Amino acid sequence: MHPPFKNRAMRIRSFLIVTSFSISLLLNGCGEKEPAEEPAPAPETVQNSAPNIPEDVQDSLSELQDKLGNLTRGNEGPAAPANDVALYGENTIDTSVILDDYHVAVWINAEKLLKSQVVESFFKVAGADAPPGLHPLEALEKDIGIDPELVSSALILATIPETPNNSIESRQDELPLDPPVLEEPGNEEIFEVIEGNLAIPLVEQNNEIKTITPEQPQIVEPKTIPARPNMQYGAVIKFRKAANLSNLIENITTARHFDYVDDQLVPNHQAGTEVEFNGNKYMQGADGQPSAFLKDDTTLIVGSEAELKAMMEGKGGSNKLAEMIAKIGSDNTFVFAATTDEVKDTYSQLNLSELGLPLPQIGQLLEIAQKVNTSLVALNPDSDTPVFLQLAAEDAQASKGIFMQLNALTTLAKVMLPAQVQQFESNPNTDPITLRALQFGSELAQNLNVTNEADTITISMTWNAALRTQLLELVTVAAGKTRSAAMSAQSKNNMKQIGVAIYNYHFTYENLPVGEKDGIKFSDGSPLLSWRVHILPFIEQQELYDRFKLDEPWDSEHNIKLLNEMPFVYANPAQKGLQNKTVYRVPAGDNSILGGNSVIGLKDILDGTANSAMVLDVGPEMAIEWTKPDSLPIDAANVVSSFGDLNKVITVLLSDGSVLDIPLSMENDKWKLFLDYKDGKALELPRRR
Repeated sequence: MHPPFKNRAMRIRSFLIVTSFSISLLLNGCGEKEPAEEPAPAPETVQNSAPNIPEDVQDSLSELQDKLGNLTRGNEGPAAPANDVALYGENTIDTSVILDDYHVAVWINAEKLLKSQVVESFFKVAGADAPPGLHPLEALEKDIGIDPELVSSALILATIPETPNNSIESRQDELPLDPPVLEEPGNEEIFEVIEGNLAIPLVEQNNEIKTITPEQPQIVEPKTIPARPNMQYGAVIKFRKAANLSNLIENITTARHFDYVDDQLVPNHQAGTEVEFNGNKYMQGADGQPSAFLKDDTTLIVGSEAELKAMMEGKGGSNKLAEMIAKIGSDNTFVFAATTDEVKDTYSQLNLSELGLPLPQIGQLLEIAQKVNTSLVALNPDSDTPVFLQLAAEDAQASKGIFMQLNALTTLAKVMLPAQVQQFESNPNTDPITLRALQFGSELAQNLNVTNEADTITISMTWNAALRTQLLELVTVAAGKTRSAAMSAQSKNNMKQIGVAIYNYHFTYENLPVGEKDGIKFSDGSPLLSWRVHILPFIEQQELYDRFKLDEPWDSEHNIKLLNEMPFVYANPAQKGLQNKTVYRVPAGDNSILGGNSVIGLKDILDGTANSAMVLDVGPEMAIEWTKPDSLPIDAANVVSSFGDLNKVITVLLSDGSVLDIPLSMENDKWKLFLDYKDGKALELPRRR
């Protein structure tokens, strides 16, 4: 089935555009410089002083470098580690699809990528606690229509589009020198320029009437909208074995649109069209979507229309980008390559402020990019050299300049990160995860190596099994913290939705969902069903509400069958394994807003809606079946003990609809006031939003 929301084809195209173009902006393309026939000169030695750094800072860096040793490794890199991957070697990539117009190539060894220990660990972290069907690989399979583990490799190709220069300065020649003045025939000489206050009638200015020529209005140049870059792209996807790719091809070529009909969102998809080119049938993308050609049982070619046809004919292969891809070793996991010597003007035409990019940092990268002809990036996460970057400069002078700039950056990293670590270690309030990240980054920085040989700058980073383990531990801890924060935010959002539903109930019935009345039946002085059941129509659960028998208790033979249909809004995502139980409870007692048996409205909350608790997010051991009407018993001598196992705060829905974290350390007497809506004593709350 196709997901009812996003267009897969648009995602794939967006991936091509964003990945290739954004990386090219940062690195200015990718490539390899042909090895010189003459013996290459010794790599350039890194200097301690860096360009564009004040002399006093340079002196400080020099002193620190002397203390820390040779941090820059400018002469010779370390011996190749045993667990390494050769950047260059043999491969079976068909370079005939790499057209002359392409500037960027990304090659992914998907089979190796998915088997990578580092990547597997990331997937494990990302998929932890994921609901069924939402593990990253499962979600991707559902999204694209094929098991991603069937993919062997992918070669993604794209142009770097020429960005139109839409600045006013660039179009001065198009503007008239003098703005036009509209004149009526016969009235050419009725105006005479005078001085005076034009806000005063002319008869009052110097007691005489003079005709004037109003000043011509200032021409305000309208803000222009930059033209969308014209992107050409293509991709070759290889599969490990023959597979049914019809769903994938349909997802790629179908334009998915939705129309509103009678306030309903109705799909209005436009499928691709099967057409023929040079005796081969392919699926033409609808409404600008990519087209797709199944070359054989294990090879799918995708691209913009014109590029796909050229790739089908094999018109590429005789350009610099193709030569670079032909030389990479097939054992690499991820390789990014680009040639940018023909599109350097693109960088100078970019309006960084309009793109929302940080001007100083990106400006420095673009300055480097304009001096580079080709660049090559290889990522091999399980290798002892996980990052390898090679930049081929346009000449020796440019090479030296790039080398000095990059060396300055790596030197700063090697010197400043350890100092930053020491500073954070001395601060008792430092976040442990932040400190661990800094320590890890500091260690990695020491493993950076920059060399310059034969006008080719090489940056590499080494690590070992211990550092890989540190990274995975750090990611696991950080992901857990992020996941915890996300689940907390989701729980707060659930409580806000509950608050909105309670308010909508009140606006409809002019009272709160508590007390015996029409629609809320009692037995022996207690309600038969929870207030959570009675607000179902206001959380878009009218159909479920209609299936309840309101005159029967929650555990009757009929109603108990609905217990397993608890709406997601009643489930705290941080509390696993509760199934049909909820931790969103109301305190018991006649002085509790929803915990008593009296019919009340918002006007009856004497302490003010902003000062009175309505719903509590309690610990998992205090959870209750969501349809059960029991309220939470409160121990007046120790109120917080009634909330169960919580960490420092409890999340509370106030009767004004706001959701706050209230410290459990609040005095017991204040807790009693907080849970009592009609004691007439407004409470100033210690709040953590």
